[in-house]
Amino acid sequence: MIYEFLKGQYEDSVIKRLEEDLALPPNRAIVFDDKKIDKEYLKSLFPSLKEHPFCTNALIDEKSKLSLGKTILHDIGAFYILDPSALLVPYFLDAQPDDLILDMCAAPGGKSIATSIKMQGKGLIVSNDVSLSRTLEMMKNVERLGISNIIITCDDLTKEQTKNIQFDKIILDAPCSGTGMFRKEKKMQDDFTINKVKRLLPLQDALLDKAYQLLKPGGTIIYSTCSFDYEEDEDRVLTFLNKHDDMHLVMIDKENKFYHHTNMKEAIHIFYEHHLGEGHFIAKLVKDGILKKEKPAKLVSFKMNDNIYLTDERIELVQRYFHIVRPNVLKEEKINKVYRLAHHYAKTSDELIRIPLSLEKTKQYLEGQTFPCLNIDGDIVFTYQNIPLGLAKIKKGKMQNLYPKGLRKKY
Repeated sequence: MIYEFLKGQYEDSVIKRLEEDLALPPNRAIVFDDKKIDKEYLKSLFPSLKEHPFCTNALIDEKSKLSLGKTILHDIGAFYILDPSALLVPYFLDAQPDDLILDMCAAPGGKSIATSIKMQGKGLIVSNDVSLSRTLEMMKNVERLGISNIIITCDDLTKEQTKNIQFDKIILDAPCSGTGMFRKEKKMQDDFTINKVKRLLPLQDALLDKAYQLLKPGGTIIYSTCSFDYEEDEDRVLTFLNKHDDMHLVMIDKENKFYHHTNMKEAIHIFYEHHLGEGHFIAKLVKDGILKKEKPAKLVSFKMNDNIYLTDERIELVQRYFHIVRPNVLKEEKINKVYRLAHHYAKTSDELIRIPLSLEKTKQYLEGQTFPCLNIDGDIVFTYQNIPLGLAKIKKGKMQNLYPKGLRKKY
């Protein structure tokens, strides 16, 4: 039995159902900004997509039947593909447009991106990961989606250091044994040992304690794992609460739609039978006190590594305590001693002239081709279905294609 180690944690009937459901193909979801692309249009293109039962700006690809990652819409940032269950983290976080949020273990960025969309691109998210390679992958995803309210950082947040910055809300999707991912990734089954669980417990405790330090009074932590294991889930939360008597759990499933362990009615387990995605545990914790938010911050110009960024004016505060990989939006890159507008800026800015393209012309542009254009001069942004594609420079009707060479491909 694959889930033999869960005996004593759940009823035998629950364990049996988990094992039976391992034979079913996993679901996937797409999350999208409905200000950029219409849900009904997506459903008309992919009629088999189903409504996500909680998130209005997400659709579920049941049994992962569609090749969504190979579509033009994916490549130009119309949507992000992720696990349907993972979307419940930003859903229960209830992010608001004026929030200051930390995503502690963010890469490859799905929860940060879904949270940003819920915030309507406003407020600020500091999306951190300890792995530089995964952080760089997150940077690509944020740029592709045209996200403008995320600062990407790379730090080991368990290190002992004073951080005099505090957040309204914190996402801690903790490193875990991955027992909830056995259906989706067989390598997680092969890699699993009880020793792996034991080895991760101190890390989960350390990250929760750091989240406490970084949380404002009145602030919220969402603690989640993709594990079914009691020690990594309820036991970590109970250990945390025993150390911090000004923290308390919040009931997040008042309609009893999910599984609740008898020792913690407030938190939820998402099992395969809930017809979302893979296995997740989610708990919502709030610190006593009245939450005081800062005034809305302005975007300012910020220079780093010879490049120019448009970023939240709190960048200097963030920079004191985090190693910044990417401020909000790369506006200008220094290339051969000359500053040129950057692809990320084209994906986010409303200040440049936008020219819509047909599907045929969009394919040509994404392949790096050129074609006759309007008789205007200057930098413009091509769009398809209202989604910014990238830059071009027009002079007397002639076009220089500035779509990044590393992204070009044939369709």
